[in-house]
Amino acid sequence: MDREFPRPQAQGDGLAAPSRRIARWFHAHSGDRTYAPTGVNPGAGYVVDGPPFAVLQSPVADSVGLYLCNAPLQRPASPEHFLSTDPACEGQEKVALLGHIRSSRDGQAPRSLLRCVVTVQSALRTGPRHLATPDVLECRGHAIESVLGYVAG
Repeated sequence: MDREFPRPQAQGDGLAAPSRRIARWFHAHSGDRTYAPTGVNPGAGYVVDGPPFAVLQSPVADSVGLYLCNAPLQRPASPEHFLSTDPACEGQEKVALLGHIRSSRDGQAPRSLLRCVVTVQSALRTGPRHLATPDVLECRGHAIESVLGYVAG
């Protein structure tokens, strides 16, 4: 006799859409956090920082684009990368389309991708910086700006 709880049924055609893992990177000197597909190092001085998450490679029903944006602080040597679902990057520089995330939670995208503001101390600047994470504990004690969408872990 099967005693497992019922498993959620996949929506749509039941096939998982191709995805890629996104890693968050931190640069201690500038205080910048940026995001790139796992295995792609964004540059000298960056180290992996925090849990990765999966984005869809192509749009599907109920998905939005996830963009890597940059709002340089005072000079190009002090980048401020952040994630946004706005194709215009909220009026800032658009760096790349990382992939697509779901607009609503489902069995294939159960985790909220949060955008919060945390205080970062670095040689170039100490102050608030954006942080995107699927782990709500990383935002504890900080302002959560939004739920960008939903991702797989």
